[in-house]
Amino acid sequence: MAAWFNSETGELLRQYEIRAFERLTEQLFGFQLLQLGVLDELRPMLVDTQIKHQTLIGPDRQNDWQNYIVACADHLPVKSDSVDAVLLPHTLDVSIDPQKVLLEVERVLIPEGRIVLSGFNPFSLWGMVKSIKRKSASVPLQGHFVSYTRLHDWLSLLGFDVEASEVMMFRPPMQSISMMHKLEFMEKLGARLWPRFGGVYMIRAVKRVSTLTPVEPVWKKRPRLLSHVTEPTTRGMNRDA
Repeated sequence: MAAWFNSETGELLRQYEIRAFERLTEQLFGFQLLQLGVLDELRPMLVDTQIKHQTLIGPDRQNDWQNYIVACADHLPVKSDSVDAVLLPHTLDVSIDPQKVLLEVERVLIPEGRIVLSGFNPFSLWGMVKSIKRKSASVPLQGHFVSYTRLHDWLSLLGFDVEASEVMMFRPPMQSISMMHKLEFMEKLGARLWPRFGGVYMIRAVKRVSTLTPVEPVWKKRPRLLSHVTEPTTRGMNRDA
């Protein structure tokens, strides 16, 4: 996937996504940020946030970045409830079991932690080309595209609330970068007319944790029957009585 983003078409999409990741993460804060996968081998981390400690996790070591861990996204060597934010740049698209990846992300995130991800939309011109070129498709069309609706349901089941989302790349995937630039008008047109059919979606969701609110026993709230009558007391009464 990272190699494809070095192509001309991939570079165009990457610039769109980097700006979107920056917009969706500008309000993030905390101590630990985790990114699963890369879009740019020369610029491993996507964002420059206020979160001090940033760690990149990938399947193999391809760069000399110091905060890099070789691991699989569905088996994170990370302590539970220890990460403030997790970035997933098309991580679910290349995962064999995207639901398991989301389970791991939910496990390592602290309550009110954020997940920011990007994914290819199967209900788009990109998804249409993927269906036509089912056997001969190359990266990224070989990925497992997860629809926005299905992903929203998965996040909801895991206790996430979607805070913000963006869609982009209403143009079909083409090898000719000149044609991609000529079809740039489709971006504004698609965002206005058919926003759910963008080739790529970006989502930011927050991990909600339900809390139990203690209910005061009813007997503590018993009202007086007659407000002007003094309630009886046992003071001064014989113990036997």
